[in-house]
Amino acid sequence: MAYLVRFVRIMVKERWAYYFILPGYVIFLIFNFIPMIRTFVISFYDYNLVKQTFVGFRNYTDLFADSVFRASVMNSIKFALIITPTSTAVSLLIAVTIFPMRNWMQSIFRGAFFLPNVVGGVIVSAIWLWIYHPVYGILNYLLSLFGAEPVYWLANVSTALNSASFVVLTWTCGTLIIIFVAALGTISPTLYEAAKIDGASPVRIFFRITLPMLKSITAFVVITQLIFSFQIWEVVYLLTDGGPFNSTTTLVFDMYKRAFVRGDYGGASAEGMILVLIISVFALLSWYLFSERGERA
Repeated sequence: MAYLVRFVRIMVKERWAYYFILPGYVIFLIFNFIPMIRTFVISFYDYNLVKQTFVGFRNYTDLFADSVFRASVMNSIKFALIITPTSTAVSLLIAVTIFPMRNWMQSIFRGAFFLPNVVGGVIVSAIWLWIYHPVYGILNYLLSLFGAEPVYWLANVSTALNSASFVVLTWTCGTLIIIFVAALGTISPTLYEAAKIDGASPVRIFFRITLPMLKSITAFVVITQLIFSFQIWEVVYLLTDGGPFNSTTTLVFDMYKRAFVRGDYGGASAEGMILVLIISVFALLSWYLFSERGERA
């Protein structure tokens, strides 16, 4: 009861602040929260444009019996485990490299790395579709200069998922680099000066000062990248269409086909709720690992 009274007092005292953020909450309520609740309800129905019949948990049981759904879960997890740590590490390394440069040079590199993000995933995927082309692609041409046989990057089960993951990395690291560069600017230079006076090597300075000071930003980047990785759709749609043999089919892409190709809106809604659960578990796990409790454990 005391917490409730305290909360009400804070709301009354800081009411003008809440008035300013109210439009954002209204937009979130209309376009995010209400549709999510509606999706949860539809997941218990045999739902299409003609009929809506309550079926309970049948949509969920049918999903777990579907081999394509099981493959899409594993592929989504693979995408997340490849893209999240790789993009975080690469972006941090690039940010640390360009941060000591002069402002004008730093701006050039930041703009260059961020440009693919401005272009967007659809255009970048279309470009890489030509780069990966087995006959006309520049990648196989470069390999042929060394006598290598052409590789079917997007048509081979062993290379398709990694190739698609690399495309995602090329247009997502730009934002992370800018975030890390901005975070590096908040670290006091006196910490580095003191470490250099004590004779610390650059590697030791990085692991003893830079990484600990970027802990909260790194947690933010990891969690947002995890959420993004589980929502990959356009790259799969444009490059592989989920193939070969569903080796690149993700949960979001399977939801799209289930709803808009097969007309199974109930099954797609159930798949969406499972996706929400999976993302929540991975996000909470990442938050725990970066929290003080996780460090003590």
